[in-house]
Amino acid sequence: MTTLNIYFSSDNGVLCTDDQVLVFPGLERSEFDRGLGQHMNGGKSAPDYVVYGPMSVVVWGQRFLVGLRFFKDVVQAVTLTLEQDRVAALGYEATEKDLLAEKKTLTTVISKHLACLPSSTSLGADVFEFPWGGIVSRADLKSTWCGIVVWYK
Repeated sequence: MTTLNIYFSSDNGVLCTDDQVLVFPGLERSEFDRGLGQHMNGGKSAPDYVVYGPMSVVVWGQRFLVGLRFFKDVVQAVTLTLEQDRVAALGYEATEKDLLAEKKTLTTVISKHLACLPSSTSLGADVFEFPWGGIVSRADLKSTWCGIVVWYK
């Protein structure tokens, strides 16, 4: 699996590498298919939804598996899951304490690199809102998934 170093702009929600733009608000699936989509597996997950993934990326100094979700052929969200994380290693044995600790770590990474605090916080999610959409550091206690979701309006 190819690893890309990705940079994120909180000003406009653009994810890019050193030499190309990967994802941005309003990205159409046909355009994605001609670029990064050629390197990812894609498939319908529900009517009007197509999901691509996974690809290994480095964002904010951390290695993540990334997936993209399109709704009606326009990018809706990017999901980032730590590759080497305690929660994934534990699977369904992960405790609430494990999930909340990882969410806190992810929120700290986001806050540090975006130089801002979350707009709102709750037990399961810390939300950073921007004019183009936002970023959520999530801990899902039911599925024992913890990660980051970048969503676009």
